[in-house]
Amino acid sequence: MNGYGSRGFGGLPPVVKNFLLINILLFVITYFIPIKGFNLVEWLSVYYFKSEKFMPHQLLTHMFMHGGIGHIFFNMFGLFMFGRIIESMWGSKRFFVLYLAAGFGAIFLHQFIIWLQYNPLINSVELFLSNPTVDIFSNMVEKHPKFFPSGVYDFINNWRQEPANTSFIGQAVESVKNISESVHEKIFDVPLLGASGAIFGLLAAFATLFPNVELMFIFLPVPIKAKYIVPFYAVLELIFGVLNFNWDNIAHFAHLGGAIVGFIIVKFWKKNQFRIY
Repeated sequence: MNGYGSRGFGGLPPVVKNFLLINILLFVITYFIPIKGFNLVEWLSVYYFKSEKFMPHQLLTHMFMHGGIGHIFFNMFGLFMFGRIIESMWGSKRFFVLYLAAGFGAIFLHQFIIWLQYNPLINSVELFLSNPTVDIFSNMVEKHPKFFPSGVYDFINNWRQEPANTSFIGQAVESVKNISESVHEKIFDVPLLGASGAIFGLLAAFATLFPNVELMFIFLPVPIKAKYIVPFYAVLELIFGVLNFNWDNIAHFAHLGGAIVGFIIVKFWKKNQFRIY
């Protein structure tokens, strides 16, 4: 990045410095000085709000936890590169608000997308289990076909011929319970952790403040103006979030949520920066 020199760790503005220290300290405790009988990742990472593992404080603490060396390195590098400039320009109070707001925006969008994707299914599961009939089961399969095997329609046709057959009812109930357990295990009870949402908020804020500054990233060693990088990232995150590949464990909508909040806040601040109170 051109035009901004480093003042060293001791010369960092206070909020950036403290956020760096908190993240690094929690990472060291988590992976190098574990607390016996206490799972820090499970306690401080955030779960889907309908999970039994969800606790309100996780909405804040998850953005100070990380899942590995690479994860924390790139996030803290982003905090160092963009955070120090933004805090020096806008002040510590505004930077503090921006960082946390982007982090909250990230997790709220992430949770909202999960709710959109899985809440209708869970409602159908609860409805069926309360009244396991072939009609309700068939309706659930029609609405959520990807959760059922291809032979389910033959099963439904056979069940319709004997709607009171307890064998069919038992098989359907067992199948629906397995689906519910799978959703909880693979979606609701999977922790989300990391400062990436907040960092994407800083990146969007930086690009809004300095659109023509050229940036270079390790994986893309070509200078590109900040105003082009953020839209590129946003489209990329949206595509990967929608495609939702099985091998991809990145919360793309969280990144997108953080970037959106960062952009909106800084646009508002720029619009009102000369207003007298």
